[in-house]
Formats: sequence, structure tokens, C-alpha cells
Amino acid sequence: MVLTNRTILNGLTDDNGEIDLGVDPSEVARYVVMDDDEGRVRVMDSGTAAGTTVSLSDNLIPEGNNPGFRVGGLSTISGGGEVEATYSLVRGAGANDNGHFQVEGGSLVFTSHADHESRSAYNVRVRSSHAGGSNEEAFVVQVIDDRSEDADGDGLTELTEEEIHGTSDTESDSDEDGLEDGVEISLADLGFNPALDDSVRIASLEASTGFFTRKSIIEADSGDLIIEKQQDGHFKLQFQLQEFDEISKRWLDFGERHEWIYQGGEDKHFFRIRIHK
Repeated sequence: MVLTNRTILNGLTDDNGEIDLGVDPSEVARYVVMDDDEGRVRVMDSGTAAGTTVSLSDNLIPEGNNPGFRVGGLSTISGGGEVEATYSLVRGAGANDNGHFQVEGGSLVFTSHADHESRSAYNVRVRSSHAGGSNEEAFVVQVIDDRSEDADGDGLTELTEEEIHGTSDTESDSDEDGLEDGVEISLADLGFNPALDDSVRIASLEASTGFFTRKSIIEADSGDLIIEKQQDGHFKLQFQLQEFDEISKRWLDFGERHEWIYQGGEDKHFFRIRIHK
């Protein structure tokens, strides 16, 4: 009989094939039975013996890591000290995600791509084989969420969406009104709110002021822009090109502001400008 502290106990069975060596069964790692009559030796592992633990030094995977990331080192403690062991992945409780891992020497390696939005935790089961027997342990490996990423591609980071605007970091158009969250944030001075359905406001602006969504710009054809004559009889048109800054999330002036003033005829009240692609 081999105990978890590597002590070996020997004895002979009685006529009934029984023996009492006076030890706690939880301390037994392995049984060795020699049958002189049939000339055979049987070795039976007792299973996971008490007092022996299998540990993983770290259980975190950074989001976005490429396959081949070393999760942590494996170790086996028995009899108060670390023992030499070989490790392998095994079936059983907590082995659901073994296919995403492999053991390389004494390390647990993640072989897939880590994406917190699609999967935040994995379950893996490892066997430690050592001189005192074998032990199995199930581990939960967590994926660290990268809150600086823009998972839905709307121009806003996950941190900004969740902590400041209360929008979804997995849906680019949280309120499903046809405008992406980032666009609505940039148009907040016009009353847009990425958490509220602004369909009516969009329709009103498109019909009255020439405001276009990304989709309508792509599909736009020639159109008319109506400008009302001022009291002095002049028509004034101001033009300022702006670009959206990804860092400040604001519209910034691009180039100089241009202004055209036209003298209207006395008997005319409206003019129009043709906008072409």
C-alpha cells in the first residue's frame, strides 16, 4: 500500500483475503496486490487522494490575445511539498472547454482567440500523474474584458458607452433609429440621444434642412436647398467643412469657413441651389 506521503506498508491477507493496515483510506494513493497462486501483480489507483492538490498559478486571459497564450503554470503539492508530475487534459466534470486548451510541459496553454463579448469564461479539467498516484482538478479560466475596444464599430469605446452614455457596446445602433451611437453623440447639440429613438427627428431634419444619414448620403441624388432672402434683400450662404475627431469625439473645423452673399432681385423672394454628386 502506497500512501500520499510516499510511505509504503506491507502485509499478508488472512484466509478470507482481507487485511487491516490501520490507516485512513483518504491517505492511500495506490494498492499493489500480489497473487502468488496465479503469479500476477495488480496495481490499483485509489483515485484523488486527500492531502494532494493540483494548482494553476494564474487563470486570466487578456481579451484579444492570439492563440498560444500561456495561462499559467501547473503544480502538484503532496505531503506538504511540491512533487514532480506530468499533466494531461482529461474528461469529466468541468472539462467542457478542454478543446480550447493544451498542456505544454508544466503549463496550461490557451489555443483559441479570446473575445470577452462572445465568451467570458472557460472550463478545463487537468490530471496530475505523480509517484503517489494521480489527481484531477477542474479550473475556471476567465477572459479579462478590454474596455478600451470598440466592439460594435460605432466610434465609441466600451467604457464610454457603458459608463457615460448607457448604450450597448455590442450594438452599433442601440436605439435602432437608423443612426449609429457615435453619430448621435456627435449630434447631441441638435437634440439627438443614442439611448432614445430619434426616428421622428431624423425624418424632420431630412425633410426640412438637408440633414443626411450615412445611408441616405450613399443613396443621395441631386436635390434642392432652399434659402430664404434676408430683410436687406441679400442671400447669405455660409459653408464650413468639419471632420469627426475619433479622440475627442467632436466635430472639428476642417479648413477655412466660406461665405457667399448674393443680391436678390426685388421681385424674387426665394432662390435655390442645386446640389450635385
